[in-house]
Amino acid sequence: MIKKISDKQRKRNQDKGELTAKLHSLFLDIWDDREDPQGNCYCYETGKILPRHIYRNNTSCYDHVLEKSKYKEYTFVKKNILILDPSVHSNKTKNIDSTPRIKKYKEYLLDLHYNNLLKD
Repeated sequence: MIKKISDKQRKRNQDKGELTAKLHSLFLDIWDDREDPQGNCYCYETGKILPRHIYRNNTSCYDHVLEKSKYKEYTFVKKNILILDPSVHSNKTKNIDSTPRIKKYKEYLLDLHYNNLLKD
């Protein structure tokens, strides 16, 4: 039996899809802003080269340092988004102490946040 989707749920699904598309577009803009002359970026934590043709469209390379769930107001702030190797992103999510450069950057962003200075 196929469940009917309510109009309210359909609207939520549409809004989520639009938000996801907007966020993906922002990720591509961030990559383009930060790429080297060959089109590659580098992991913020390790410095590992991230070839454009492999990583640019991989959303697991983009990390919201101040988590979207806690700091929704910074979801679209470029300063709050780092480009990371996907394995580093995963490690950071599990234990930020395993990523000291990101941890230090997060402390910097929190300082800006507490002083109402975190803007794009």
